Amino acid sequence: MSDERPIQLKVQKKLVISSGKVCIVHDSSVCGESAKLGNLSDHSFAQIRNAVAIRQSQPSEGARKTDICGAVPDQFNPDVHGVHWECYQKFHKYC
Repeated sequence: MSDERPIQLKVQKKLVISSGKVCIVHDSSVCGESAKLGNLSDHSFAQIRNAVAIRQSQPSEGARKTDICGAVPDQFNPDVHGVHWECYQKFHKYC
């Protein structure tokens, strides 16, 4: 036999789009695609960016939530960016 090993594929989480907006901290383990997407304020966006910085400095891979942090945009656009309340709560918890 050869040295063949099974390949591993990483599946990227898709941002859930609702009425032209996307949940920027979407976690499919927390809410479904039918969850209501809320508006996001400048203040809430700043809190999310702060939580990203805190999470990325954590030693534990699970606490870092790299996949979600990577989907958070650098610039806020209120016409495009929104959040599911459930996703926001879970992402912001412990930060």
